[in-house]
Amino acid sequence: MKQNVSNKPYGLTRRQCEAMDAQARFGCRAAVARALGVGRTTVNYLLREAVRKIGAGWESAAVAQWKRMRRQAAAPCAAAVNV
Repeated sequence: MKQNVSNKPYGLTRRQCEAMDAQARFGCRAAVARALGVGRTTVNYLLREAVRKIGAGWESAAVAQWKRMRRQAAAPCAAAVNV
């Protein structure tokens, strides 16, 4: 799976990142739609495109990869800790 270390991981748009964050948190498209203030059709589109860009075969795999990426981004760099 490809990963971009810039502020646009995997080349996702800001809205796709928000949808992936909400999906990882809530796990339910209806809750994602409420959190983002959009309809379920929009959520379906955002998540489908995000899964495609992440390169996962399934949404659950994309969410798992997303969670790992977010945890790693929040963790301090090992090299910086040793300095």
